[in-house]
Amino acid sequence: MEKIYLLVAGGTAALFLFWGINLLIHRKGDAMSSACDALGVVSLFWAALFFKDCVNLALGNPVQWGQISSALDFMAVPITSIYLFGLCRPQWVIRRCLTALSFYVIPCAGLFVWMMLSERYSRLCFILLLVLAAVYSLIMLAFIIHSIHTYHRYLRENFSYDDRMNLRWVVYASALFFLNCLLYFLSYLADWWDIVYYVSIVLIWWILYRHTVRQRYVPVGSGSGLPRTADGAKQDEGGLAEFAEEKMIPDYANVRMDVLKEIGSKIEATMQSESLYLDPELNLSMLASRAGTNKTYVYQYLKYCKKVSFLDYINNMRIEKKAVPMLEEEKVYTINEIAYASGFQSTATFRRAFAKKCGCAPSQYKGKVAGSERKA
Repeated sequence: MEKIYLLVAGGTAALFLFWGINLLIHRKGDAMSSACDALGVVSLFWAALFFKDCVNLALGNPVQWGQISSALDFMAVPITSIYLFGLCRPQWVIRRCLTALSFYVIPCAGLFVWMMLSERYSRLCFILLLVLAAVYSLIMLAFIIHSIHTYHRYLRENFSYDDRMNLRWVVYASALFFLNCLLYFLSYLADWWDIVYYVSIVLIWWILYRHTVRQRYVPVGSGSGLPRTADGAKQDEGGLAEFAEEKMIPDYANVRMDVLKEIGSKIEATMQSESLYLDPELNLSMLASRAGTNKTYVYQYLKYCKKVSFLDYINNMRIEKKAVPMLEEEKVYTINEIAYASGFQSTATFRRAFAKKCGCAPSQYKGKVAGSERKA
């Protein structure tokens, strides 16, 4: 069993070493480069952890070394947070994430030294390291969830698509990491759980590796074009200050409802006449330019008059104007044909948007239409 364990641990370490070097050498050359670099560094760290397990087995699992070995394993979660942080804020990963990590690494280093020098207090140091790792991980998890929420809101308000741009898979990967942590603790009960743990961690990191190299990132920053409140405020370039004393919807929007409706009529006319909703890469800036206005006005019209995000507005129009008529035709179209003809970049996005709009799957809607025609 020990030979199998050693083979699996060594093979896993070699695989992580390959992933780390590959990510650091082959840079993407875009905003995701920092995240890829972070994943490369974290992959090398995990490779070191698995090589450490091989050394631990070769030494015969001495008691004190076993505690130090386990303490090093607890650092995996905080170190991995560098990568997750980099996904949410690629432009911050070096400047801020390493600063945040220093608040964890410095006390950890002190506890490690204390553990190695004092066998008497090694158990206490081990517990303190576990608590420190748990607290740091929870803080980083809260920040990552908040960052993903902010990023997805920005996508909804500025883009008519989010394929290969959204970070939903990070949430699923985090759930898999949680289950993997359970496997780690089960590995203390039986040696064969170690093998299950190694196989599962390879599968999880393969998912992370695959998604990271495909991920497209849109920096959330000064170019968002979204209106700001008066207390912070970037003023809209249209300068509707003359309406400041009038009734505002809401007070900080700096635009009257009749002005928004006039802008909205231009937007609707442009969308209808040019069928812009069929463009799979339509975004807020493009629509504003074609309608002869600016992003702030388009955003305010959708939020205060239509009460929808830009993503929902465009997707709803795609479904109403294109997808539903195609489903109601006598000719049978595949889901792929309908999705791409309607301006969606993938069938998965089309299915989600259709279910959100119509309350059922496209195939179910087709069945309802066929059933109503038979009754007629």
